[in-house]
Amino acid sequence: MMTPVDHAVDDSPEGRYNIIQKRARSTVERTFGILKGRWRCLLAARELNYTPETAGKIAIACSVLHNMCIHARLDHPELTEEDLAAENALPIPHLAAIPQGRALEEGRRVCRVLIHLLEA
Repeated sequence: MMTPVDHAVDDSPEGRYNIIQKRARSTVERTFGILKGRWRCLLAARELNYTPETAGKIAIACSVLHNMCIHARLDHPELTEEDLAAENALPIPHLAAIPQGRALEEGRRVCRVLIHLLEA
């Protein structure tokens, strides 16, 4: 997941990147909310205690099944207030978990490339 550029001026390439990045993140978060409403195993409070590869396969399976439900015109259940409270009560991962060194620099390089592509 790409992050916004800190302290970007609104009408700069970085500011325009931030606008697009925030819209994309919002869309992804709404989608996760819909999937969590239908497939409770995706709720953070019910943690998928699997390897990242297996958890990814479960998330993909939930997405495919969700698309099948849409095709069948089945309504999706909303998250309850209790579910939302449990999700919001979870601690935010500590910043020490953010990749350092080469991975962080590679992320910054990719961000610069994206900004350049948006301006082309």
